[in-house]
Amino acid sequence: MAKKIIFQVFLLTLALQLSRAQTRDSILHSYLQLGIENNLSLLKSKDSYEKQLAVLQEAKGKFLPKIELGARFTKAEGGRAINLRTGELMNPVFQNLNYINQTLYGHLPPEMQPPLYPELQDEEIHFMRPTEQETMLRLTQPLLNHGISINKKIQIHQAEYASISYDANRRSFVKTFSEAYYNYLKAHNVKIVLTKSIKLVDENIRVSEKLVLNDKATKDAIFLAEGKKAELMQKLATANKNLRASQAYLNFLLNRDLNTHINIPNDSIIEEPKLSVNVFEMPNLGKRLELTQMDHYLSITEQQIRLKNNEFLPKLTFQADYGIQGEQYDINSNADYAIASVVLRWDLFDGFQKRAQKKQLVISNRIANHERKELSMKFEMETTNAYHELIESIESYNASCMGFVSTQKAFKMIKRKYEEGISSQIEYFEAQNNLQEAAVAKIVDYYDIQIKDIQLKYVNAEPLAIN
Repeated sequence: MAKKIIFQVFLLTLALQLSRAQTRDSILHSYLQLGIENNLSLLKSKDSYEKQLAVLQEAKGKFLPKIELGARFTKAEGGRAINLRTGELMNPVFQNLNYINQTLYGHLPPEMQPPLYPELQDEEIHFMRPTEQETMLRLTQPLLNHGISINKKIQIHQAEYASISYDANRRSFVKTFSEAYYNYLKAHNVKIVLTKSIKLVDENIRVSEKLVLNDKATKDAIFLAEGKKAELMQKLATANKNLRASQAYLNFLLNRDLNTHINIPNDSIIEEPKLSVNVFEMPNLGKRLELTQMDHYLSITEQQIRLKNNEFLPKLTFQADYGIQGEQYDINSNADYAIASVVLRWDLFDGFQKRAQKKQLVISNRIANHERKELSMKFEMETTNAYHELIESIESYNASCMGFVSTQKAFKMIKRKYEEGISSQIEYFEAQNNLQEAAVAKIVDYYDIQIKDIQLKYVNAEPLAIN
């Protein structure tokens, strides 16, 4: 029967621990979801990705023909002109012809006589028409230009790069917010410990004042207690400052008012058992998103080299125009026109500029390869350091747990002796201070484990609360 009761108590304790963890994790998860939707840095990354998709769509559109509508109406005055002396040249001829006709046919009735030749005036012809219009449709289609397909591949890699950048920023946000939330819980629990310690000192002051009134103690007991309270109040002020700073930072990450309340688990007292270091093994290095980003960046630089090589080749374009021209907007067979052209463009010499530009791209690709290798080694070092920091945090927490238990037992013994008048008030306050410091150390070490665990998962590309 006794064993059954002990087992039931164990199960109840385990259920309470799991419930606390689930409550804490559910609150954290809800905040992470809110932050992913509202965090300004993530919103910028998301917009950058959508912008890059639009750039990719633009690159795909360059394979299709381009159709333009153009119209021009011109009204002109002055300008260069040609003087045609038609009157000076033709009038003498016309006069002679009229004289001959009059001589030969003058005797005939007027209706049978040939018509008289008119007198002409000199003409002035302007190069620019007084009014002129041109309206046309122009179709342009690239026939030979490999740069278009290469540019499309570049934009595909750019879009993938932007997508991975968003995922990496989101993962970084999950790590940063989780660390900040655990720091907030740390500050909250430290405040609870200090508040309880102040209540104990207040009770000690109350008892000391009664003892002084009954001439059973001197006023130095009150002064000592008040001095201890002032010391704790100073620590509490620091804890409150840290708590407000953590609250403001969390709300900043959530993109909302900095004074908004932060939810915490209903029961946030730390009662975790000692942790075994043996359950943690050195993880295998996972592939970070940043390395995938670098792979796409390398592909981009390689395609840029191909694009630069393509600039040495000729480009062929088909162009067709159809429209109407004239002094007025007349649509008829005399006004419309059509032109079809095949345009070749080939840069034969540019002072070796393209060659120098290609060399720059080749060097940039080589530098990117070095950076990729360096980044891989850096991540491997970060994983090793994060693992050992987690192990150190666990060992430190286990030592804090042992120290807290021992300090708690010592405080109970000294408190009993103090109440019996065996121990001095100085010994009592020292034991109380040791207990308070041990409780704070336990809290700090416990949440350091949570933070170090998040950091190890992050640097090792392991799943986080939200990937």
